[in-house]
Amino acid sequence: MEEDPNSNAAAPRAAQVYVLRMWQEGNADGVTWRASTRTGTHGERRYFASVDELLEFLYREALRV
Repeated sequence: MEEDPNSNAAAPRAAQVYVLRMWQEGNADGVTWRASTRTGTHGERRYFASVDELLEFLYREALRV
């Protein structure tokens, strides 16, 4: 049997799957990016008023895993 080249010989690390949705909202004053994440396909949904908020959340989550 052939070994999977993508497998890691070390102990498995925790992982998390997110569904990410991004969209633009705008008016005459300009356009703002909004975002939401959902944990897995049926998990908790979080909304973000800016891309910066989204990135801060993902960074914190990456440090937690």
